[in-house]
Amino acid sequence: VDVFNTAAAEGAQMGKYSALLTDAIHSMIDVTEERDIDSLFTGGSTTALTQTIAGLDDFEPTAFIAVVDPTEGGVDD
Repeated sequence: VDVFNTAAAEGAQMGKYSALLTDAIHSMIDVTEERDIDSLFTGGSTTALTQTIAGLDDFEPTAFIAVVDPTEGGVDD
């Protein structure tokens, strides 16, 4: 925790971690869209239009884990 607090300036510099979270959410949206499109061309039921994920507002993190290299000692932008 101390390493993370130092790297994030006690939470004041969370841009790096926020960008990583945004990238992860966009990746989930992309995978869901691809799965929905694939389901249109396979037998059985489709998942298209049954689950809608519009964007970042559809997610609310309840917890996160940050893996921080203690040798870096600061925030990289």
